[in-house]
Order: sequence, then structure tokens, then C-alpha cells
Amino acid sequence: EVRRFDAAWERDASVRLRDGDLSALDDYERHGRLHSGTREAMVSAAVDRYVAAVLSGRSAALITATNDEAAEVSARVQERLLGPLSFDQPGETGGRGAPVGYGMDGNLVRVGDRIQWRVNTYDVEGAEPLINREFLTVDSCTAQGVQLRRESDGSTVHVPREWLAERAQLGYAGTEHAYEGVTV
Repeated sequence: EVRRFDAAWERDASVRLRDGDLSALDDYERHGRLHSGTREAMVSAAVDRYVAAVLSGRSAALITATNDEAAEVSARVQERLLGPLSFDQPGETGGRGAPVGYGMDGNLVRVGDRIQWRVNTYDVEGAEPLINREFLTVDSCTAQGVQLRRESDGSTVHVPREWLAERAQLGYAGTEHAYEGVTV
């Protein structure tokens, strides 16, 4: 029994499509669910929709074919949400958008970013372990390290800044494996 769709037409169309009935695509087209264009146009549209969803308080997922594409798309989302990088951020801890360090995807991680942890890390002082594929938000950065907030429960964890380059990447986009089991 199909349970993941609110609209009856979509429940029915998904079953028909799974069974190889390509006429189901007509239903998706009628309901505005199919989009096409150049790669650039499609990436821009996906980023626009993701940013709009996040800014309106909804959850969303940007799923890409490769990790390199995820890094590229995440950087585009980051710039839309945090603005262009400014090197005159106030104070040591910096405000929202202040640079923290590079992630393992090569992107600069900034205060306010959503990141995805990529290595099971059990030696986190004073906190529960950080688990591979866990989503967190960068709350602040000091000379002592980075404070992260878990999306799952809102708890915070403090880690050394250098761990970002070894164990984290921007978490705005990811492959199907990165989002396996995530509900949005």
C-alpha cells in the first residue's frame, strides 16, 4: 500500500509508473511535477526552490548524482543563504557567515552553515558521538573550536576546527546515499 503521498492521483501514478505504464507521466506533467531545461537552468531552479523552502521553514532535499555535484550545488545554496563571503567579519567568533574552515568537500564552511558529518566520531568530549551522515548547523567558532547544533535533537557539541576538513562537508545537497532514510 502506498503511504507517502497526500494526493490520490500521485499514489496511483507512482504505482502505474513502477509497473512500467509510461502514461503515468502524463499525470505528472498535468500536475506540474516534470521540469526540463539546460543543466544550468535546472540547477538554478533546484537551488531557488530549496532556498525558498528553507526560508519558509520547510525541510527540503537537493539530491545530486555525484559528490562533486553535491559540493558545487551546496556552495551555490550557501551563497544564497549566507551571502557572499566578506573578510571584514566582526570579532574572533564572527557573525553569521563568518568563515570557519574548509570542509572535506573543499568548500569553505561558515557560521550558520548546514553541514553533514562524514565519519563516525566517538571521541567527542562531553557529548554523544557524531555519526556518519548526521546533519548539524555551525553555531559559532572560537580559537578553541567550533560549536555545532544537531538537527536531530538541538543538542550542541564542540569540536576542534581542524575536524571539519577531515570529517564534515556542506550539507545542503548530497547524493541519494547521503539522503537515504531522510524524510522531507
